[in-house]
Amino acid sequence: MTAAVLEIDRLVSSARLVRLSEVAQEGAGTVEVDLSDPAERSSLRTALAIEGLSDFACMCMGDVRFELMDGAGRSLGSVSLHHGTTLRYEPFETDAVLVDGPALLSWLDRHGMPGPLRYVEQHQARQQVWAEQEADWVMAVPPALTGLTDQMLAASRDGVMLSGERLGNVQAKLKQTYPDVVEGVLDLLAWHAAGSGRYSGYPLHEGIPELLLREVPIAHIITALQHPQAAAPHFAGAARHLIGWKSRPQQTRDIAQLPRELSERLRSAAPADAQERAERLFRAGSRPKRSRR
Repeated sequence: MTAAVLEIDRLVSSARLVRLSEVAQEGAGTVEVDLSDPAERSSLRTALAIEGLSDFACMCMGDVRFELMDGAGRSLGSVSLHHGTTLRYEPFETDAVLVDGPALLSWLDRHGMPGPLRYVEQHQARQQVWAEQEADWVMAVPPALTGLTDQMLAASRDGVMLSGERLGNVQAKLKQTYPDVVEGVLDLLAWHAAGSGRYSGYPLHEGIPELLLREVPIAHIITALQHPQAAAPHFAGAARHLIGWKSRPQQTRDIAQLPRELSERLRSAAPADAQERAERLFRAGSRPKRSRR
C-alpha cells in the first residue's frame, strides 16, 4: 500500500462518527453516522478506499464532505467526494482515486444521502441518450462524408464550428459526389433530421447539415421534397432547417415560396415545442401566391 492509501485508511479507522454534508446544497443539512460499531466503520473504510493519488486536482468544491471525528467529537480531518470518482484530502497535493466510486455512492444512499447517487444516475442516463443521438447522427452522415465524420464530431468536442477550409472540404465533397441535385438534397435533409432533432440547444456538430443546407437554393429543396422518394425524415429535416433560427440568408422570402400543401406538411412535421414558431413562419407560405405578369 502507498502512504496515501494508508493515510485515508488510518483516518477512517480512527473515526467513531462521520458528519456528511452536501457541499453545493445550501441549507440541505447534515447527516451523522455513528461509526462506533466496527462493522459500520468497516463498511465506510471499504467505501472510502483509494487506489492511490491521481495527477490532477479538481477545481470545484466537491459534492459531499465527510468530516471524521473521534469518540469525543473532535475532528480528525475531512475528505470531500468529487464527481463520484475521487477524494480531496487537504494534505494531498492531488486528488485520490476511489477503488469503487459507485460503492461509496451506494453507501451514502443507504445512510440518508441519496442525492449524489441520483445525480450520477441521471448524468449517466443523459450520457447514454447523447451517445445514442450521436450514433444516430453518424449513421445518417451522407456516404460521401463518412471519411470526415471524426473531423465533424470534433466541432462539439472542441467547441469550434466548421468554417473556412474545413467547411469548404465538406462542401466540395458533396458537389463531387452528387451530380443529381435531388439525391444530394434529400441526403442532407435526412441527415439534418438525425441526432437530437432539437431546434436549439443541440450539439455543435448537428449544425453542420444546416450550414450546408443554407447554401442550397430553396427551389432545389422544394423540388426534392416533391420527389416521390421524399419521406418523413426528409420533411423532418426540412422543418428543422426552415424553422431554425436565422437558418437561411433570406429565410422569410424562401419560406414564402413554399407551395401551400408543402407548408402544411412541414408545419405538421415540426415538434410540439416548435409549433408556434412554425405557424408564424409558414403563415406566409400558406397564402396564395400572386401571379407574375
